[in-house]
Amino acid sequence: MVTFKLIYTIFTIVLGSSLQFGYQTGVVNAPLKIIENFIRNNTFERFNKTLTNQELEIISSVVVTIFPIGGLIGSLFGGIIANRYGRKLSMMLMAIPTAIGSVLMGISLISEMFPLLIVGRFIIGISCGVYSGLTPMYLTEIAPLKFQGASGTINQFVIVIGVLLSQIFGLEFILGNANNWNFLLGLSLIPCGFQIILLIFCPESPRYLLLTKNDTNGARRALQFLRQTKNVDIEIEQMQLEMENVAVAQKILSLREIFGYRYLRFGIFISVGMHLTQQLSGINSVIFYSDKIFEKANFTSTNANYATIGVGSTNLLITFLSVILVDKLGRKTLHLIGLSGMFIFEIFLSICLILSDHWQPLMYFIMVFIFLYVGSFGIGPGAIPWFIVAEMFTQESRAGIVSIAVFVNWTCQIVIGLGFPQLLTRLGNYCFLPFVVTLLISIVFTYWYVPETKGKTPEELENYLKRKVDNFDIEEEPLIVNDSIGPIRVDYDDRV
Repeated sequence: MVTFKLIYTIFTIVLGSSLQFGYQTGVVNAPLKIIENFIRNNTFERFNKTLTNQELEIISSVVVTIFPIGGLIGSLFGGIIANRYGRKLSMMLMAIPTAIGSVLMGISLISEMFPLLIVGRFIIGISCGVYSGLTPMYLTEIAPLKFQGASGTINQFVIVIGVLLSQIFGLEFILGNANNWNFLLGLSLIPCGFQIILLIFCPESPRYLLLTKNDTNGARRALQFLRQTKNVDIEIEQMQLEMENVAVAQKILSLREIFGYRYLRFGIFISVGMHLTQQLSGINSVIFYSDKIFEKANFTSTNANYATIGVGSTNLLITFLSVILVDKLGRKTLHLIGLSGMFIFEIFLSICLILSDHWQPLMYFIMVFIFLYVGSFGIGPGAIPWFIVAEMFTQESRAGIVSIAVFVNWTCQIVIGLGFPQLLTRLGNYCFLPFVVTLLISIVFTYWYVPETKGKTPEELENYLKRKVDNFDIEEEPLIVNDSIGPIRVDYDDRV
């Protein structure tokens, strides 16, 4: 049941985490040329050094990619922090570096010190690295089983809102100009402050309270708050059953212990693979450098900015559709639909880019295919890898495996952020062809290896992984699904 207090808690969780993540991902796109001019002038005035174009391009790439580098570091500690301090307190603690990073970026222009911009993005990147594992975990653990998919997809939906807001505020007549770009970057301080206040009235994750802290009364109170009913016995009994089966109240597995189990190694393979399908699709090449891509397709600078906003709007609309569909069609189906669409539209995009120098009207087809490509990303690959990992594992291994998958995701963001400008320079209009290949591999991987998690508990999915590594035939021994929302049923999914 969806209640007002559940909606309030979800809103509070994503306000300062998912929104922050999306905003910082897209915020330097529009004002990047202005920031480059500031760096060039600041370096000359402070250090009496004139930067070459190559040196400026390197520093500019650092400004973009220092955020995911911070995210990479933060992702390493996300699981540890979440288990030690709980989901709610961890989120409140991460608001501190988020605020510090926002302030440093905000004063970088006033103090005429561009290194503050880099340091600020690095610090806020660390927070977002923790958020990227913590937020889907928190959302999954507070949602009823029936709505876990929609709850997890909301994380990506708000990330996309953050990206779109950064693109709108980045317009030259708003904040994307030489006098106000620092306020554009420091604006993230506002949702951070609101989240700290609103979190005070939110409950801790009931699964964390019961399965990690062995606090049955606390878990019951949290569930009663979220469900707005005192009748939460079914959910409590389900979590107690999980606690009895895996003894998570006594033990949370370390990363070393996780790798000691064959079925968990297989689960890590699937989890990491899902995040690779997201990042190696090339989506961040569009989010980070869409203005440059549109300008290369002969758009004016102003038109490139508006086209970039169109990209963000398309992503937002389709991600909203994904929230509605994910619990109806399932995670695997939507992910395959999204990857297939990206594969097809990236082929057409590459063809149009290659021929655009010979026929000017193709620039409009380029814009259409980028919109379709980003829309395909929003329908599945944008959201599903973030929460499917949290759905697949029980409390004893969830935080550790989420950290591993998120670490890989941030690593890919760094590689794309640093590598795509070089790819654009060396390959020119052929720059998207490598992603066509990785998308084809991603489709095959998802079809053969990724299980459907819709309507299944973490315990059932871990048992499923155990059967697969022990070479059981799923048709001979069907998976018995204990659906707390309805009666027991038998699921004959025979493809992973």
